[in-house]
Amino acid sequence: MTHNLKIRPAYFAAIKSGVKRFEYRDNDRDYNAGDTLRLREYDTGEELSVTVDYILKDTDMPPRIITKGYCIMSVSLPPCGVCGAALIRYETMDDLGADGEPWISSAIRAKYCPNCGRKLEGGESE
Repeated sequence: MTHNLKIRPAYFAAIKSGVKRFEYRDNDRDYNAGDTLRLREYDTGEELSVTVDYILKDTDMPPRIITKGYCIMSVSLPPCGVCGAALIRYETMDDLGADGEPWISSAIRAKYCPNCGRKLEGGESE
């Protein structure tokens, strides 16, 4: 199921960059793992779809942890359209460590797929 949701600019940017991988929401739509959240940024109207990978509902935890009627959803960005790899956000191919794993930063946007090297939509060019 696809859910169309509005989101504040700072939270939208954090999800788009890959830094924020969760959503805390009122569970008024009965969210489930496998659902798609189509997030629409308040100010610009820019949209981004993410997949709900896991959901923690209020009934799963004591009330002091999750407010009654709310849930925490683990979300992921869509995979690379060329090779299907999960997209990990990092700055450039030069940011890969010696073991081939990306250096993770909390404030940068991906430019290339970590698997096939394809330039990603919205990635800045040098």
